[in-house]
Amino acid sequence: MTPVEAFNMLIDYIIDGGHLESKTRRLLNLYLLPHKDISPKVRELFSRIHNTACANELKAIEMYNSLGIINADKIREAFADITFVSSGHSLIKLFGVDCVDIDLALHHAKERIKKTLLKPEYYEECAK
Repeated sequence: MTPVEAFNMLIDYIIDGGHLESKTRRLLNLYLLPHKDISPKVRELFSRIHNTACANELKAIEMYNSLGIINADKIREAFADITFVSSGHSLIKLFGVDCVDIDLALHHAKERIKKTLLKPEYYEECAK
């Protein structure tokens, strides 16, 4: 497996399983952060879990950056994109919306994030 293939698997995991399907992150997105009357200790616990998960994802992406395949100046942009995708997915789950194009939307989100993070020559390689 090439580093580009491994990187693509990482992004697939972050979007499909790690970030989007995490109940902790869904709670943060929808319940804890917007409400002011949540216990500070509960908010701190969930925030610590969330921050640890994000830090681990960032470390993995930085490892690929050390291999020279990442646009380092686009990491913040990609993480912002992941955050918005995660929040939108949480809203769809919360309200039980029957989103017929959710698979298509997630596919395009993954491709957009990969295209943002990978240097152009490596994104072209994985698009073939």
